[in-house]
Order: sequence, then C-alpha cells, then structure tokens
Amino acid sequence: MGLGIGFCYITPIKYGWLFFPDNKGFVSGVIMSASGIGSFIFSFIAHGVVNPEGVNPVVDSAGGKLFPSDSY
Repeated sequence: MGLGIGFCYITPIKYGWLFFPDNKGFVSGVIMSASGIGSFIFSFIAHGVVNPEGVNPVVDSAGGKLFPSDSY
C-alpha cells in the first residue's frame, strides 16, 4: 500500500518542483497536506453514501458486530 501511495505523490511533487524550483519544501508540503485533507473529507462522503441513515452496528450472539436486517 505504501508503494502505491508513493507513486501517487511523486508525480505532482516532481512537477511542482519543476514549476517552483526555489520553493521545493513549500510545494511538497502543500501537496502532502492536500492529499491528507482530501482523504479526511472523502471518508465522510463515503460514510454518507454507504450508511446515509447513520445506523449503528449491533453485537450478535457470537460477539461480532452486524447491521440489523431492517436497515437494508
């Protein structure tokens, strides 16, 4: 997983360094921060799509957590 994320970072950082050679640290920080903020925001969007009513899981007899069948 880390290798895949690394490939996603390297292209924008490389071109950011080409366009702003005097501000490599700033460009790298902006790209990394934007990626982290995007992941943070997307998690809320994905949760809203997958579980729009905010149903909480319940514990079954085996100790696992399941969603109630009436929430489908």
